[in-house]
Order: sequence, then structure tokens, then C-alpha cells
Amino acid sequence: MDEAKIISDVCRARRGIRPAFTPSHVFLALKELLKGPIGRATLSKRLGLGEASTRTLISRLRELGLVEVDKVAGVILTNKGINLISKLISIVKTLGSINTSSICESTYSEAAIIRGGAKYVEKIGILDVRDLLVKYGAKGGIILYYRDKRFFMPTPSGLELFTDRSIVDQLLSRAEVLDGDAIIIALCSSSKGCLNSLINAIIAMLGIAN
Repeated sequence: MDEAKIISDVCRARRGIRPAFTPSHVFLALKELLKGPIGRATLSKRLGLGEASTRTLISRLRELGLVEVDKVAGVILTNKGINLISKLISIVKTLGSINTSSICESTYSEAAIIRGGAKYVEKIGILDVRDLLVKYGAKGGIILYYRDKRFFMPTPSGLELFTDRSIVDQLLSRAEVLDGDAIIIALCSSSKGCLNSLINAIIAMLGIAN
């Protein structure tokens, strides 16, 4: 999708130098700004970025017409920025940490629902989605589809009914799951950076599958 590509473009290297922020930081920054104007220092703390990197991020968002900067109010989303992040969060819904100890012990997990996401996963391949999770720092991942009020795990040989009640109950309690949705769970060594790994992989997947 075009919105995912725009977010990825914000993070491209310039003059051979890649910024410290990733698509996940851009996504989370726009999501924070959707709540209202934020000062640069506050945004820096919420994103876990240094102020210099946050300044660069804001500058690039301004270049794309996604934000404006007011001396009093701080950073403000433009209508273009509101439309972009609203479209993205209507598709990508983060669910927070999921206890996956029934499958993987000593693992921290972050999950997200991708609305209509089964078609995106199928387009680029299950193994490629898992490779993206690993590329961005996760140990691995669990990918599920929701069809006919049941969860399925896609495998190279087809779909297998997913019956782990502990994980299913957690997913259903966090958000409404719709037919055709995909659930992606990043499996990480610790909580540090796990959400970023998950979002970076999803943004990359959406960009590739466009």
C-alpha cells in the first residue's frame, strides 16, 4: 500500500547515511500526533529516540507535508498526515504483548492484527513474512489467518486449524477479529525493540505486497 511505502521512504539513507529511526518510529510518531500536538522533547521520549534523530524525523515529515511545527503548540499533523496514519491504523492494529509460553518458553511476544491481511501474506509468502520479522530483530514469528470464526496456521502444505486456547482467547479479548484478517506475532528474546520489530516487518510486508 502507498502509505507503507511513504513511511519507508521517510527512513531512506541520504548521502550514504541511514537515520537512527525506522518505519516503526515513523508509524508510532504519527500515531502519537493523531492524539494532538506534541513538543519535540516529549515526542523524543515517547519514541525512545535522541533529540537529534527526532529533529531529523520531524524535518522529513515536514518535507512530505505530513506535519507542521508551531512554536507554541509543537508538532501538528496536517490533513495529509491525518489521512495517512488513519488509513494505516485502520489496517494495522497492535494488540500488545501476548503470552505464547504454551508454544515458546522464555520468549517475549508482540502481536498485531492486519485487516484483510491474509491476502498480503499469501501474496509474498509465509516464509518471507517470517524472514522479515527476523530481519528486523525478532527470533521468529507466528502467523495466523481468521476464517469462518476459527484461527488457522498457514503452512507450505496448506492451512492447519490452530487450537491453542490460551493464545486464541488472548487474541479475541484484545480486539474484534474479522474474516480474512491475519494475525502476526513477533517472537523476541526480550521486550526491548520487540514492538519495533513487529511494526517494521508489517510495514515492509505491506509495501512489498502493494
